[in-house]
Amino acid sequence: MKKKKILLDTNVPNAYFDYDKPDRQQETIFFWNNLDKFDIYISEITLGEIIRIEDIKLRNDVVMLIKDFERLLVTEEAIDLANKYITHKVLTKRHLNDLLQIAIATVNNLDALLSWNFEHIVKESKIIQVNLVNELYNYRQIKILPPPMAL
Repeated sequence: MKKKKILLDTNVPNAYFDYDKPDRQQETIFFWNNLDKFDIYISEITLGEIIRIEDIKLRNDVVMLIKDFERLLVTEEAIDLANKYITHKVLTKRHLNDLLQIAIATVNNLDALLSWNFEHIVKESKIIQVNLVNELYNYRQIKILPPPMAL
């Protein structure tokens, strides 16, 4: 069976070490224990956000967790698609990194973006809007899910 291709939003590896949210942490660790079921990717956006983690030990722990994942670049095509999401009012420019994560997953023909961001992107109305824009510009639909839903 073909493995699903998954992009991890920054908050997924961060949640592995989030002791303030033990339920989410445990669900993330359970997902991590099943990584062999997927082809996992991270983006330049994620790397940039991880590098800015102030706690050096946490930053190093997260880097070690993701070090073997294939990295996807922020391409002109992804920037263009993210701007189309803004034009179509999926989210505002203030959430450009969230939109870029979605666009990177989309233009690379991945199956899903995994995120714990229920406020902005793991939200049914936003997922519908994203996929309407994707359809309008001849991209395939993308799933946007929290990690447990991918299993």
